[in-house]
Amino acid sequence: MRVWGGVMMDREPTDAEVEEVASELRLIAHSSQWDKVLAIGRLILCRFFDGNERAWRERRRNKDRSIRRLAERPDCPFAKSALNEAVGVHVLCSKYPEARSEGITPTHVGRTLGLEPQVAIALLRQAGREGWSVRQIAGEAAQIRRAWGERRGRPVSGAEQKAAGWGRRALAALVQMGTELTAAWPIDPARREPLDAMCRSIEEQLLVVRNVLLTSTSDRLRTATPARASRPYALSERTRIAR
Repeated sequence: MRVWGGVMMDREPTDAEVEEVASELRLIAHSSQWDKVLAIGRLILCRFFDGNERAWRERRRNKDRSIRRLAERPDCPFAKSALNEAVGVHVLCSKYPEARSEGITPTHVGRTLGLEPQVAIALLRQAGREGWSVRQIAGEAAQIRRAWGERRGRPVSGAEQKAAGWGRRALAALVQMGTELTAAWPIDPARREPLDAMCRSIEEQLLVVRNVLLTSTSDRLRTATPARASRPYALSERTRIAR
């Protein structure tokens, strides 16, 4: 059910209503990049889905016709994919304003849609710091999706699902760690060294995990067990120092 002109609607918009939105989109088309994308997303979400993110996601999965009808109009300046992406960017940035960091464009944000929000934000922060292109962040996002088992036609095993869950929690913890350190700036020199030691341990363990992902099945059988036996001890020792 949607609101149009203060009236609740549980039907598809009429041609006149779609034309009205197309007219507003033509005005928005001349705005700056960020203003344009956010305005498009906000307009469509409010006019077609009553500002309800859940309704937008559910109807999108069910091949809702509202956005397609709008994009098919000859006077609509945007394609269906661009309209859907604009809604996704608007939703993410509304919840997480930090997505709009320096050096990040709406297209960068669009390439992270579909990832867990905290993972998308961490990826966008890294992209901003390191000056990634849109192609670079799209490639990194694709690798994360593959690591999570988002491969068409192949069911994810229980072990892979558990590994993905641990990875998401670890990434969320690192994002929170960075937030806390930023809030604590300047960092006490007495605490800097143990924290740096902990970061090095995290990097070492991450290399072990990436090695498991990148090696072949036969290599994995030979290398995974020694790595699991040695690295956790080193990690626990350095973590104890930080405490």
